[in-house]
Amino acid sequence: MAPGRVCRSTLGQGLELSCGTYGFGDLRYVCPTAATGGSRCRRTQGVTVRNTGSSTVYVRSIRGPGPGVRQQTGQQTIRPGQSVTLRPLEGGFLFDITLRGTGSSPGTLTVTLVR
Repeated sequence: MAPGRVCRSTLGQGLELSCGTYGFGDLRYVCPTAATGGSRCRRTQGVTVRNTGSSTVYVRSIRGPGPGVRQQTGQQTIRPGQSVTLRPLEGGFLFDITLRGTGSSPGTLTVTLVR
């Protein structure tokens, strides 16, 4: 998981796409790169995504305290050009971000920041 990753959905308006599976990768951990240094992965504290598409989209986060326990947040509306930060539960994990489009054009989210 890193800034610049893209999740794009061409599914119909009523269907959600798993961005963890199709675009973003594993959301549970942030691992060091050559640019950031360090040697250990740590739990993700937050992921900021921007709607880089041309239509409004809805996102939800799937999070929980540990493996096998999942909680889905309410959907958030993101208009074109807007951003939102999704976070895990305190001390828990961010497992997935889902994307649902609202128009005839594809819904597109781009990761802008990972903490």
